[in-house]
Amino acid sequence: SAALPHVVAAADHAMTGLAYEQAEQQLRRALQLLESMPPSADRSRREFGVQVQLGNLLGQLSDPGTPEAAAAFERAGELATEVADDPAAVPAFAGIHGVYTARAEHDRARALAERVLDGAQRSDDPQALLAGHFLLGRTLVLQGELVAARDHLEAAMRLIAATPDTSSLPAIPLALTADTYLEIVLALLGLHDQATRVAEAASRRLGRSGHPYPKAASMVLGVSAAAHRRDPPLLR
Repeated sequence: SAALPHVVAAADHAMTGLAYEQAEQQLRRALQLLESMPPSADRSRREFGVQVQLGNLLGQLSDPGTPEAAAAFERAGELATEVADDPAAVPAFAGIHGVYTARAEHDRARALAERVLDGAQRSDDPQALLAGHFLLGRTLVLQGELVAARDHLEAAMRLIAATPDTSSLPAIPLALTADTYLEIVLALLGLHDQATRVAEAASRRLGRSGHPYPKAASMVLGVSAAAHRRDPPLLR
């Protein structure tokens, strides 16, 4: 439908202006327009994006686990296999992964992260590769698979060093977050000298960050890292 891009743009504009009810109306209208389109890869890609936007919006207004938000993410998950190789879908995958993680659905988060990484390896897109390694590494930390988590987080850090322009996703400061998870992993593995070096690098990176959200998010993770390292001065 020719109207679809305009409706999605109207939803984006409404969200920028904090007009959330209007944004929800526009996103639901977009889904109605998509239902009238014949099945195709393009329709699946567009619906995937709209469902993720709607799920994120509903989750922000109430809770990601509410039935309506869950339904949007469930549908996006169904569509994920059709857009797994599309690098443009990576930010949306990261949003779904974050919801699964918040709901402690770590098996689903892991399956999704593996799908992102598989698609990234086929497309050889740097941001997709970085996101795939980071998302899988984060999930493996939460599942207690520390050695495998270290491999993926170190791969993410190498990609960040090689391609700094790809080191962010919506609401996820990858460079700051990946090294803090890596610090936790190294501390839990008993590699305290390496953990200290990672922490020092993270501190320097944090000092260069001019954005309040990355600083706040990284400081929260840094508190967890200091607790795992049993470092009271750093924790304070």
